[in-house]
Amino acid sequence: MKGNKGMLKAGNIKRLLAAIAVVVVLGISSAIGYCAEDEFKIVKTYPENAAEGMAYQNMSIKIWFNRDIKPEDSLKEANRKYKKYFSIQDEKGKELPVMVAFPKRKGGIFSKLSKDGDESKMLMVLVAIDQTGKEQAQPNTKYTLKIKKGLDLGSGNVVKEDKQVSFKTLNQSTANKVNIGMMVFMVGGMIVFSVVDNKKKQAAKNADNKKTPKPINPYKEAKRTGKPVEEIIKKNQKERQKAEARRERTRLKNAEEKQESDKIIMDVNKPKHKYVDKSGSKRWKKLLDK
Repeated sequence: MKGNKGMLKAGNIKRLLAAIAVVVVLGISSAIGYCAEDEFKIVKTYPENAAEGMAYQNMSIKIWFNRDIKPEDSLKEANRKYKKYFSIQDEKGKELPVMVAFPKRKGGIFSKLSKDGDESKMLMVLVAIDQTGKEQAQPNTKYTLKIKKGLDLGSGNVVKEDKQVSFKTLNQSTANKVNIGMMVFMVGGMIVFSVVDNKKKQAAKNADNKKTPKPINPYKEAKRTGKPVEEIIKKNQKERQKAEARRERTRLKNAEEKQESDKIIMDVNKPKHKYVDKSGSKRWKKLLDK
């Protein structure tokens, strides 16, 4: 009996140790998983990696993190601290001049450039322009944004791994062909619309002219129909008034259609808002001095 009790006791101890081992392993796995999820990191960029058709004028890359970041009060201070962690190069290794901006910075001009809802977690890397105001980035060119590890955005927000984002700028030649094609299509559509509209108006005018009563001699008509002259005159006046009312309604309708058409054309030709800096590097220097 004693031997059996000893065996049972040893078996219980083994089961207890096995259970403890399982709990420890699960605890370590959970801790590792929690740390990995809580680690400060880049969650997305615009443009995304391998994107094509990126605008090369006023080029800016947006970077979102998984936590809020504290924007610097001074644009100059932001570039002194963080500019060294970012670089943009083409395939030949030529590096573009860059500057760093926080859209969330109080009173910052770049806050107007961002319409995204997560500015508190985002910073922007912009390509500067040269002294003549010429764009540094080129069309139809592959660029790579490199972000170095060690980027410290405060409150323990440190990027632990290097990150690269490659993208290709817009092929301006193709874009010009597309724009020309769209313009030809629009002009052709407007001509067809104008021809069809004029035909409709002419047809309506002809139909209206047919409905408009012609001047009559009331005395001859009275003699022909046997009706009183006063009745014939009154009927003719009433018909002419109806015809005049139809013409006025048609005129107003045509005027409304023309106004709407002119509005559409104005909306199409209206220049879209675009942030353009043509003052050269002096403008960037002024911004960095703020």
